[in-house]
Amino acid sequence: MMLEHVLVVSAYLFSIGIYGLITSQNMVRALMCLELVLNLVKNTA
Repeated sequence: MMLEHVLVVSAYLFSIGIYGLITSQNMVRALMCLELVLNLVKNTA
């Protein structure tokens, strides 16, 4: 798999996580989105 594809998928999932973190009204959903964002940052770097 090419690096560009991995970065595009990571950026897409990161934006979904940020959107979910901002718009969620449920604390559990917000924590799940935060965990998604943190895992993406850890795995991409």
